[in-house]
Amino acid sequence: MQLLKDDPLRYAALQAVAALSLPDCWIGAGFIRNLIWDHTHRRSIPTPLNDVDVVYFDSDNVSAGAETVHTGRLNTIMPALNWEVRNQARMHDKHGRPPFSSTPDAISHWIEIETTVAARLQNGSIEIFSAYGLSHNYNNTITRNPLAAQATFDSRVKNKSWLAEWPELKVQRGQIQR
Repeated sequence: MQLLKDDPLRYAALQAVAALSLPDCWIGAGFIRNLIWDHTHRRSIPTPLNDVDVVYFDSDNVSAGAETVHTGRLNTIMPALNWEVRNQARMHDKHGRPPFSSTPDAISHWIEIETTVAARLQNGSIEIFSAYGLSHNYNNTITRNPLAAQATFDSRVKNKSWLAEWPELKVQRGQIQR
């Protein structure tokens, strides 16, 4: 994805995460979603990142302590970012779901379709995962993932202030098929 290559901070973050060599590891959610929305809103200065969601899948070590260690390593490499590292092999418990089979499986359950995106450096190239494709992101919509509760979606739309931050966004109503 050219937008990621052209963003020095995001590209450096991808490099930092790749250096950890965590299994099935991606940077997801607002890291990409916000970048696309900034692009569609013709912003020359990127919206600051609230956090950087690093997600990986390691069923052999599901301790929260491991996540803390990985966060510390990233803080050493790029201390200016607010890293949030989460092992998706244990996140199903937090959300009351059956176990996920992989990081992309977990990402595909995130609340908004536009958020179900992630990127990683793989053999020097940027790889993108998007559970529903990227067209929703580029169409300036916010769409409930059919796997998510309507009340949770409505709460996030309200609390995240996306419509104020990116005024061309529209909440997509109706059911999206998986």
